Amino acid sequence: GGNAGSRLVGVKEVLPRLAAELGAEPLVLGISGDQTQHLLWRMETELPSRLRDDSRARFVVMIGTNNLGSGHLPEPTSRGVVAVARWLLENTRGKL
Repeated sequence: GGNAGSRLVGVKEVLPRLAAELGAEPLVLGISGDQTQHLLWRMETELPSRLRDDSRARFVVMIGTNNLGSGHLPEPTSRGVVAVARWLLENTRGKL
């Protein structure tokens, strides 16, 4: 878990508005500097079962920029982004 405002820089303005529109409090699993492989691990180990089983859950994913910024090539980075999306679609009942 974590406070949306303290875990990610640059999305403080977006998350509260989105949360208000959805009527939900966001659970931020990302940490500044995260790469796709980090988020995959965090989802596998930290995503609460109540969210995995909730068909009303909505997942907003912002990932991949730090892979590119660290010198990863676009093709492996895009595979990582797809792996994150695929994991959510296959392991949760929510929508992406």
